Amino acid sequence: MYNRLRLFVSKNFFYNNTLPQFECNVKYSYGIYCFATITRAKKSLLNLTDRALYEIRRISSEDQIVKLSIRVKGCNGYIYDMTLVDRSKVDPMDEFHLDDRGNEVLVVDSKAVMYVLGTKIDFEEYDDGIASQFIFTNPNIGSFCGCGMSFNITKH
Repeated sequence: MYNRLRLFVSKNFFYNNTLPQFECNVKYSYGIYCFATITRAKKSLLNLTDRALYEIRRISSEDQIVKLSIRVKGCNGYIYDMTLVDRSKVDPMDEFHLDDRGNEVLVVDSKAVMYVLGTKIDFEEYDDGIASQFIFTNPNIGSFCGCGMSFNITKH
């Protein structure tokens, strides 16, 4: 007889910025047998283009890092919020996004992880040299407002 077991995943189980997939069964005959299979998930936590990576590194410093959050605001529900935070004050539950060399590039608020899973972040600088913006391509968005600033998440 097998019963379901809930497995809570902490940030220590992330591998290369991807969520692991777990299988776990509990057998009640001669004790408890539990196994976990960790495989690379299909969705990466974030996908940063070279331009976005360059700009985030330019903004960050040894003492401060860019933090990506989601706030309730706007006509459609949520907006992205990117701020500089002191590295020493990062919440232990937040997730660090690492580059190919394992360096911390940015931190994702723990409450925003499931909202931004699989999001591509690009950076665009306009020819006028005055305006620039980060562009988010999020596969979890169900709808967004006409101005493109706020969005709502698809229910899974």
